Amino acid sequence: MSPRPSLPDQAEYLLITNSKHSERLNHPAGVRGPKGWIECLESIRTKKFINILGWSMREGQAKVLTESEFRRVVNAAKKEAHAKRNIALLYCSFGLGLRAKEMAALRIRHVLNTDGELLDEINLDGSMTKGRKQRHAYLTNPKVADAIRDYLDERRNADGVTFNYDAPLFRSQKGGTFTPNTLQQLFHRMYSKARMQGASSHSGRRTFATTLIEKGVDIKAVSTLMGHASIAMTARYVEDNPVRLRQISADAL
Repeated sequence: MSPRPSLPDQAEYLLITNSKHSERLNHPAGVRGPKGWIECLESIRTKKFINILGWSMREGQAKVLTESEFRRVVNAAKKEAHAKRNIALLYCSFGLGLRAKEMAALRIRHVLNTDGELLDEINLDGSMTKGRKQRHAYLTNPKVADAIRDYLDERRNADGVTFNYDAPLFRSQKGGTFTPNTLQQLFHRMYSKARMQGASSHSGRRTFATTLIEKGVDIKAVSTLMGHASIAMTARYVEDNPVRLRQISADAL
């Protein structure tokens, strides 16, 4: 009999075979059922789409954070290396609804004018977005604007005369460009530091849409900000918050 596979190999075995008999593998401590295996596999490597035993986990299913949970993640980020960069990333995710791909593609010139002042909006061209759909993200929220300014002030001081408008807005630890995948991994680490289970790089985008809808913003406007092709796509991002549903019922008559 061949030796039992290691934990990573067991997870890979489940992913590849999708076998109805795969439950015969011994479950490691704390891993129970398909959802447990999904969490296990997420801890091994970042994946945008997983299907295990018929269970699906797409980016749109990421956890929606409350305001206090978001503050918890920000406070945890403040204690780690590259704090200002990471806080700016969090605000771009939660305050602008940007995807990891879009944040990775940003250059300094996308947010600063030639006088070094923050622009009012970011032009996301088709090469930066999913589905090559151009849209604008607006830097009108003071908290988002302040987070980006604080980070860029730090960048200017660190780069000095080498500060370059064509450089990536968000640089990796080695000073290079993030890929969408490495940026997703960074978000995963930030959430892990804050002990925030179920969150991913898409949590900010989903929270952005849900929060706007709960504040009464027209879903068509939210769809435009999200860059969705249809309102139906936006509706899938919105979490049915019990508090909101109770308020809707209270206002029915």
